[in-house]
Amino acid sequence: MNSSTSQCAGSGCPVAASVELELKCFTPEQAAAILGMTENWVVESVQAGSIPCTRIGKSPRLTAAQIRWIQAQGEARPHKYALARPGHPA
Repeated sequence: MNSSTSQCAGSGCPVAASVELELKCFTPEQAAAILGMTENWVVESVQAGSIPCTRIGKSPRLTAAQIRWIQAQGEARPHKYALARPGHPA
Protein backbone atom coordinates (compact mmCIF):
# COMPACT_ATOMS: atom_id res chain seq x y z
CA MET A 1 0.00 0.00 0.00
CA ASN A 2 1.29 3.45 -0.88
CA SER A 3 2.17 5.61 2.13
CA SER A 4 0.43 8.65 0.65
CA THR A 5 -2.85 6.77 0.26
CA SER A 6 -2.73 5.51 3.84
CA GLN A 7 -2.24 9.08 5.12
CA CYS A 8 -4.92 10.56 2.86
CA ALA A 9 -7.99 8.50 3.61
CA GLY A 10 -10.26 11.55 3.97
CA SER A 11 -11.32 14.15 1.44
CA GLY A 12 -9.30 16.81 3.28
CA CYS A 13 -6.02 15.37 2.03
CA PRO A 14 -3.57 18.15 1.08
CA VAL A 15 -2.22 16.06 -1.80
CA ALA A 16 -5.69 15.49 -3.22
CA ALA A 17 -6.54 19.19 -2.78
CA SER A 18 -3.34 20.17 -4.58
CA VAL A 19 -4.07 17.83 -7.49
CA GLU A 20 -7.66 19.09 -7.66
CA LEU A 21 -6.44 22.71 -7.76
CA GLU A 22 -3.98 21.92 -10.55
CA LEU A 23 -6.76 20.35 -12.64
CA LYS A 24 -9.31 23.10 -12.00
CA CYS A 25 -10.03 25.62 -14.74
CA PHE A 26 -10.83 29.14 -13.55
CA THR A 27 -13.23 31.51 -15.29
CA PRO A 28 -11.90 34.93 -16.33
CA GLU A 29 -13.76 36.39 -13.33
CA GLN A 30 -12.10 33.95 -10.90
CA ALA A 31 -8.68 34.42 -12.50
CA ALA A 32 -9.08 38.21 -12.31
CA ALA A 33 -9.79 37.98 -8.57
CA ILE A 34 -6.69 35.83 -8.04
CA LEU A 35 -4.52 38.18 -10.11
CA GLY A 36 -5.96 41.36 -8.63
CA MET A 37 -7.05 42.56 -12.06
CA THR A 38 -10.43 43.20 -13.65
CA GLU A 39 -12.37 40.56 -15.53
CA ASN A 40 -12.28 42.88 -18.55
CA TRP A 41 -8.45 42.90 -18.46
CA VAL A 42 -8.34 39.11 -18.42
CA VAL A 43 -10.84 38.77 -21.28
CA GLU A 44 -9.09 41.40 -23.42
CA SER A 45 -5.68 39.85 -22.74
CA VAL A 46 -6.99 36.41 -23.75
CA GLN A 47 -8.52 37.84 -26.92
CA ALA A 48 -5.28 39.65 -27.77
CA GLY A 49 -3.31 36.46 -27.18
CA SER A 50 -1.04 38.12 -24.62
CA ILE A 51 -1.85 35.61 -21.87
CA PRO A 52 -2.32 31.84 -22.17
CA CYS A 53 -5.68 30.20 -21.73
CA THR A 54 -7.45 26.91 -22.27
CA ARG A 55 -10.68 26.85 -24.22
CA ILE A 56 -13.51 24.67 -22.97
CA GLY A 57 -15.77 24.81 -25.99
CA LYS A 58 -15.69 28.51 -26.86
CA SER A 59 -15.21 29.68 -23.28
CA PRO A 60 -11.74 30.73 -22.14
CA ARG A 61 -10.53 29.21 -18.89
CA LEU A 62 -7.23 29.57 -17.05
CA THR A 63 -5.44 26.83 -15.18
CA ALA A 64 -3.40 27.34 -12.02
CA ALA A 65 -0.20 26.91 -14.06
CA GLN A 66 -1.32 29.61 -16.53
CA ILE A 67 -2.14 31.99 -13.68
CA ARG A 68 1.31 31.36 -12.16
CA TRP A 69 2.86 32.10 -15.59
CA ILE A 70 0.98 35.42 -15.79
CA GLN A 71 2.20 36.34 -12.31
CA ALA A 72 5.78 35.45 -13.21
CA GLN A 73 5.66 37.61 -16.35
CA GLY A 74 4.74 40.62 -14.24
CA GLU A 75 7.59 40.12 -11.78
CA ALA A 76 9.90 43.11 -11.85
CA ARG A 77 13.48 42.69 -10.70
CA PRO A 78 15.74 45.63 -10.00
CA HIS A 79 18.32 46.47 -12.62
CA LYS A 80 21.76 45.12 -11.73
CA TYR A 81 23.12 48.67 -11.54
CA ALA A 82 20.28 50.04 -9.42
CA LEU A 83 21.35 51.64 -6.16
CA ALA A 84 20.17 49.88 -3.04
CA ARG A 85 17.74 51.97 -1.02
CA PRO A 86 17.94 51.99 2.78
CA GLY A 87 15.56 49.44 4.25
CA HIS A 88 15.23 47.48 0.99
CA PRO A 89 17.10 44.29 0.14
CA ALA A 90 19.82 44.66 -2.46
